[in-house]
Amino acid sequence: MFKRISKTAQDGLTRTIFGKEATTPKEDFYTTEHNLIDGTKTSMASYKYSVLIVLVELYDKYHERGLEILAFPCNQFGAQEPKSHEEILQFAAKYQGADGKGANEKFVFFEKSDVNGSKTNEVFSFLKKKLPWEDGTKDVRWNFGKFLVSREGLPHKRFGSKEAPRDMENDIVALLDRLQSGRGSSVEVSPDAVKLQEEIKVEEKVEEKEE
Repeated sequence: MFKRISKTAQDGLTRTIFGKEATTPKEDFYTTEHNLIDGTKTSMASYKYSVLIVLVELYDKYHERGLEILAFPCNQFGAQEPKSHEEILQFAAKYQGADGKGANEKFVFFEKSDVNGSKTNEVFSFLKKKLPWEDGTKDVRWNFGKFLVSREGLPHKRFGSKEAPRDMENDIVALLDRLQSGRGSSVEVSPDAVKLQEEIKVEEKVEEKEE
């Protein structure tokens, strides 16, 4: 029988297999960079003022409201992503929306890279530092781990590979409502968005008093 190991032990096992992360995580999401799948070096600042979610299937429903999807292929989990970049895009093209366009056209695909260990790309190094698991561990557990990032570049919430896209929808809507209300939109603001706005106002008042 196999004995279940703790998440802390899993992090240790990851370091044993892939090595310790070599890069020091950056403090600002928009200063992190990674190559697009065509090799073009790209800063996350290119997606400033959009609500970002990594690897999720809600593009068609929320893209016009500001949602962007950034996909980071990785082959560290059971060697489940051995394909070339061209093959990855061809595979993504099979998943089409009502408009007939495939995920390869809708999502922003980056070069295949590591998300754990000594070769961790700096985007995930940043995200894992800012949004560790509840037990304090940081490593990505399996494919399709997801991070929701606000338009200010602030990591908002982390979701595991077993959490379905619909489990994230309320959080996505809250950030999108906050984004649109900030532009003077007449879109109805959800209770979660109102709470976020109130927290920001309190923080601004505190900063004013300190000045």
